[in-house]
Amino acid sequence: MIELQTKHVLKENRLVLLSTLHSLPSTLYPLPKMPKAPKNSPDWNYETAVTQVETIIDQLETGDMPLAEVFEQFAQAVDQLKQCDAFLKEKQAKAKLLIETLADD
Repeated sequence: MIELQTKHVLKENRLVLLSTLHSLPSTLYPLPKMPKAPKNSPDWNYETAVTQVETIIDQLETGDMPLAEVFEQFAQAVDQLKQCDAFLKEKQAKAKLLIETLADD
C-alpha cells in the first residue's frame, strides 16, 4: 500500500514539474538531455529526497526565480526523482525475491 502511494506521489511530482516547465516560454526549448541519475550515496535518504523535490516544486510554482535558477532547480528535482525511482525499483525487486523464497519453502 505504501509503495502504491509513494509511486502516486512521484508521478504527481513529475507531472507538476513538467507542467511548470511547460508554462515557461517556448523559446526555451528544446531542453538538453538530462544525464542519468548517479548512484545513491550511503547518506542518501528517500524521504529526504521526496521532501527536497516537493520544496523545489513549491519554489518553481511561485514564479519568483530567475530563469537560470529555474533550470538548475528543475534539473535537481529530476535527478532526485530518478534516484527515488531507482530506489523503489530496487526495493520492489528485493521484496519480490523475498516473497518468492517464502513460496518455495
